[in-house]
Amino acid sequence: MSSTSPPYVLLTVPHARCSAISHRVHDCDYAATRMATKIAAVLGSAGVKNEIVIGDVNRRTLDLNRRESRYTADFRERIRQLVTERSADSRMFTLDIHSYPKHHEWAGTAGYPMVFLYAGGPAPAWVGNMAALIRKNIDRGITIIDGIGPVNDIQDELHTLGFEAVLLEFNESNTAPTEEQLARAVREWAENL
Repeated sequence: MSSTSPPYVLLTVPHARCSAISHRVHDCDYAATRMATKIAAVLGSAGVKNEIVIGDVNRRTLDLNRRESRYTADFRERIRQLVTERSADSRMFTLDIHSYPKHHEWAGTAGYPMVFLYAGGPAPAWVGNMAALIRKNIDRGITIIDGIGPVNDIQDELHTLGFEAVLLEFNESNTAPTEEQLARAVREWAENL
């Protein structure tokens, strides 16, 4: 696809389905659907085509972001279908949306409002550009952790198929104004693709 083609952003939320014990174990991402919806709304208001695919299986039953779900879950088939269809006339970007509890951390990131996880080696420039725009709007705690390997299978599969994807982790204790700032920064990134 040409660099002048319009962008299309697919937002995936694999861990949306909570269970009766989700309050005791983190088996769903409490803020992920809310953040995906906010990002989709601000992208749409800027004229950036987008779509959300929300998982309907609790991760304790089947983790929709692991290899065992790749060919067994309707959620994953829908992602492949959309990526294939939309990439025909758009530059395709997938944002795999997750959230984490306040005190969880990756390499010293506890309390950060957002963490980028990029599989497959150094993150490409478009991921760095998004992180820079978010840092401009949020003056604390934005980091990219790259080269994390194939544990994030949505990303891994899309990279294997030749498509761009990144996993975005949002802190579940973010305030509503912080969530709005993060969503607007993602919109600004998309407007500058």
